[in-house]
Amino acid sequence: MLISNKSKSKIGYYKMDATADKEEYTVHLRRFFLLLLMVFITLFILAKPGQALAAEQSPTIYTLRAVSIDKTTAILQAIVNPDGLETTYYFEYGMNTKYKTSRRKKIMDAGSGTENIMVTLEAERLHSNTIYHYRIVAQNSAGTTYGKDMTFKTLIDYSDGTDMGGKGGGDDCSCG
Repeated sequence: MLISNKSKSKIGYYKMDATADKEEYTVHLRRFFLLLLMVFITLFILAKPGQALAAEQSPTIYTLRAVSIDKTTAILQAIVNPDGLETTYYFEYGMNTKYKTSRRKKIMDAGSGTENIMVTLEAERLHSNTIYHYRIVAQNSAGTTYGKDMTFKTLIDYSDGTDMGGKGGGDDCSCG
């Protein structure tokens, strides 16, 4: 803000100019701190759990591929990370995504660490030549997490006299 020399003395002009610069400086300083505050608020909102925020979160889990699949058994695998809270887990499995198993689910303890741990379950008493669905479920005080649905197929049981249609296999295999 400038004032002409006619209305103010030379000292008054500089005095007024210094006041104007101080006010302008104050406005810029306020804008800077407001912008800085907005940046911190944005970072706070976008922060990943476990980094800037120390909020509780439900377990992190990954359903893995089944291994050692046989006629009536398979080993189900998963990764569980308790994320610092006391966590339990279990596997659900069945012939469809309703996961109805003939056996009661076995609830196991995953502890309260912050590292990924490998967990397994031997699914038993399965039907041969059958597709099964399975997933991991983990729970802690912050909530329950359901793993991705995966499938496996049990092997065919030829010991029950199933006709192989002349394709070989079993003890009668005449594979070349």
